This record gives sequence, C-alpha cells and structure tokens, in this order.
Amino acid sequence: MKSMIKFALLPSVLLMSAGAFATSTLDQAQINLTGSVTNNASTFCNMSVPKSIDLGQVDLNDIILAPAGKDIHPVDFQVKIRNCVANKPVHIRFMAVSTTENSYIAQNAQGVDGAQYVGVAFREVIGGQSTPLDPMGTSTPDQTDSDGMATHDFTASIVRTTSANEPTSGPVYVSATLTLEAI
Repeated sequence: MKSMIKFALLPSVLLMSAGAFATSTLDQAQINLTGSVTNNASTFCNMSVPKSIDLGQVDLNDIILAPAGKDIHPVDFQVKIRNCVANKPVHIRFMAVSTTENSYIAQNAQGVDGAQYVGVAFREVIGGQSTPLDPMGTSTPDQTDSDGMATHDFTASIVRTTSANEPTSGPVYVSATLTLEAI
C-alpha cells in the first residue's frame, strides 16, 4: 500500500511543479534583418555628428551692436569621419536654407514667432583659423588617415543677418543636413 501511495503522489508533485514554472506568451513580433557583402570599403564610411547643438542665449543688444554676420558667441562642434577608405580625400556638404539678406547665414526657421533678422553662421576651423561656410557649401577636403578616419572642426553661432533691419528677440532654430562625400 505504501508503494501505491508513493506512485500516486509522484505524478501529482510533478504536475504541481510544472504548473509553478509555466509561462504564457504575452506578445510576439517578427523582425526583418537585411544586409549585404561588398568589396568597396567606402560604402561603410560614416559620420559621427552631434544630434543637436545648443547655441545658448545671446543678448539682443550684442546682436544689435554687431555688424551683420559677426559671430557673437560661437559654439564649437566636431564631425568625426570613420570607416572610410584610408588616405582618400573626403568633405562634408552642409545644406540649410540661407537667408535672403546673406547667403552665408542659415535662415531662422521659427517664422514670425522667432527672432527676426537673425540666423546661424557656420564656420570651418582649420589650424585655428575660422572660415565662413556657405549653408549650401562644402568643407575643405580632408585626407582620411591610415585607419580611414578624419575629424572636421566647425563653429556655429547666432548672428545678425542684415544691417538694414534691427533684430528682435525670440527663439532661433536652424536645421541643416550634413552629407559626407568622397572626392
């Protein structure tokens, strides 16, 4: 009789312990993974770019007193190039809408609610020297190193677009597209 009880208890214990560890599916998803194999290393060439750059607050009086296009408080940023063909020239193309008053200044996209007669000036920095960069222009060609890498230094600042009209206060927003190009 004892052996019969043991055999009757064993399946009951197994069923209870299996139920304690049972899971239920809450959701399922399918993902699609794609890729390719290539013998052209330049297809992997990419940039590391800051997603947003805070230009800070600029005093309206500083802008009013400055000539059009003069940097007030430039903010430095870098674009790092990686995984390109070694020792090859590349450059970065900036694309932004320029102001009607000055083609070297990107237009404030805030509209009537934003600061008027101000925009953003981009400058390329090479060897400590700052050069204006046309919002539809390209950076100076740079040679990638033996590892296929390069770094471009730039500044951006809020500037007055014209001396003909007095700037007003308000938010400033510029969106620019950067494109890495092989030469």
